[in-house]
Amino acid sequence: MLFTLLEAIAIILVLHFGFGLFAMAAVMAASDLGYVVSHYFVSHRVMPQIQVHIRHFKWEVTSELLRFAGSYQLVNILEVLYAVILPVAVLKFFGAEATGVFAVTNRLATAALLAQEALLPPILSGGSMVYGSGAREQLDLLISKSYKMTLALSIGPLAFVGAFGTIIVLAWTGQSQMSFQGALVLICLASLFKSLSLLGLVLYRISGKAVLDNIRQVLRIVLLLLISVFGAHLGFYGILSGLAFSEFAGMVFMFFALKHTFHGFNARMLISDTFRVSAATLLIILVSAAVIAAPFLPSLGHRTDAIVRLLLACAACGIVAWPVLLITRSISRSEIEAIAGAFRRKAYGNS
Repeated sequence: MLFTLLEAIAIILVLHFGFGLFAMAAVMAASDLGYVVSHYFVSHRVMPQIQVHIRHFKWEVTSELLRFAGSYQLVNILEVLYAVILPVAVLKFFGAEATGVFAVTNRLATAALLAQEALLPPILSGGSMVYGSGAREQLDLLISKSYKMTLALSIGPLAFVGAFGTIIVLAWTGQSQMSFQGALVLICLASLFKSLSLLGLVLYRISGKAVLDNIRQVLRIVLLLLISVFGAHLGFYGILSGLAFSEFAGMVFMFFALKHTFHGFNARMLISDTFRVSAATLLIILVSAAVIAAPFLPSLGHRTDAIVRLLLACAACGIVAWPVLLITRSISRSEIEAIAGAFRRKAYGNS
């Protein structure tokens, strides 16, 4: 957070004094370098037993290092390439206005997945330890619980954006085009498939393998390229539906990869949690929609009214979320005890 803040301030300053892109790039490079160096010293302070030094390097592990670490970079490069395809296709076939709609809706969906993305690194580190221990029951529990948490942290925020996204856009930008609603629904659906696909990628990576996740990236790229070629015939919503389809294909492929990697894995073990969490999300959204549609709410003006209704929707979701989760049994007694225990440990630690 500190480096992000300092980087933003420095970029504003270099732009203010008339410097160009090179100065901005230098600021970003210096920020990233300081970020990495700071992590080195903090990591050494937290766990001094682990030493990073050139004398510990052995040529025998070079091939494994290149295979595993290099494949991570390949996944990231392919993800960047994948992210470029659709904006270019939308701009080419549908113009600047459709591109703006896509950019705004995509930004909202990305923001909705921040909590889910923060869950992935702990799953990767903890899952590697569980997989290395060879505990079969613990691994099955890790897969089911991580799926449930990923689903809850993605489908809830994405459903909120899909249902109230036009209100968010109106409060944020003052724009109220009808095209936002359809785009929001399709992009949120694609983002849900993407979040579950990323979970599959992380769970696959804990086994130390590094092939099928790259095949998943290539599959998504090929599908989206084919869809983009026919973009003029499919239309704006058609090409967004193609995005959802490509993400769905990536999700299905990663479930196949998990079944191939963990022989005890079966997608049927996730169906119960899927129905319960989905039902709870639907009830929460319906209650919130009923609250903001109440006729007794005064009309406060175009944009102010949107802000008030958005705040009411957030409050309604926060109030009914816990009771609905209990009613639908989306959260178990053991999970309640685990959550309460985490808060108790935090309270004891602060005291």
